[in-house]
Amino acid sequence: REGVLVAGAAGSRVAVDTFTLEYLPADHPVRRDSALIEERLGPYVPLEFLVTPPAGPARADLPAAIERWQRAGERIAGVGWSRSPVDDARAGFVLEPRIGPEGVLRVTFSVRMQSARGVDRTTKALLALARLPQGSRVEPAGYLPLYVRMVDQIVASQLSGFALAFVAVFGAIALAFRSARIAALALPSNLLPLLVIFGAMGVAGIRLDPATVTIAAIVLGLIVDDTVHLLYRLRTELGRQVAGADRAAALRTTMGSAGRAIVATTLVMTLGFSVFAFSEIRSLVTFGLLIALAMLSGLLADLVLVPALVMLRVWRRPC
Repeated sequence: REGVLVAGAAGSRVAVDTFTLEYLPADHPVRRDSALIEERLGPYVPLEFLVTPPAGPARADLPAAIERWQRAGERIAGVGWSRSPVDDARAGFVLEPRIGPEGVLRVTFSVRMQSARGVDRTTKALLALARLPQGSRVEPAGYLPLYVRMVDQIVASQLSGFALAFVAVFGAIALAFRSARIAALALPSNLLPLLVIFGAMGVAGIRLDPATVTIAAIVLGLIVDDTVHLLYRLRTELGRQVAGADRAAALRTTMGSAGRAIVATTLVMTLGFSVFAFSEIRSLVTFGLLIALAMLSGLLADLVLVPALVMLRVWRRPC
């Protein structure tokens, strides 16, 4: 019980975020080049905003307000230069890409390479500094805001998909065994590996991102097969005995047959996923090792939790 509480506490620390540059090893040329550019030139990733002027006649105070916004934004940690039509006008020319339909102005800040949540925080900080004339509208634009929304959508859709798969899997077990009690018996051995995964992620500081969010659904699909195999064989062994069946004898027979089979298959799959540890892509390393850890914890749950629950008479009668 203490271990479950510790894993749960560690899992609550998992952050929902992604930083695609960290998918690569620290010594990868792309990461080295990015660090060198930031060191020599400063932040270089463009974060763009579209400024829609107030309706009606042109406001003479808008350019000055935009310039004040630029100077204030450049003082934020992680923000470098900024560009806008105000700068172009001071230089004596206008760049057409900076002025869109209906006089919409494009203001660009350079920011350091960072995670999706970091981009979101920087965007909100810059928006808070945009004290433009009343009626002006400022909207984030370009790739970075789209990247943040894309990451949020991927994570949210994967989590909802996992919830649907979870209900469908255990609903199918209940129908196959014609018993909600047996489906409930399968829950602990399939929930524990997920708890172990999130606990390990919390301890290791691994983020929940588009790569790791898929692990839970994959683990559920892999582990539930062993649980169903074990429960089916146990039901068969209990059904062969008369009323007042010797549960311990049925469990020993089940573990001697189905138990050995799931140990063998789990070890094979664990070794297979462990090969990902030799990948140069960090996300693949994390993916493989977390699934291998989940497979082993699922095996332990099947071999320990399920027999314990059976002996506690959660399974009241043969089916």
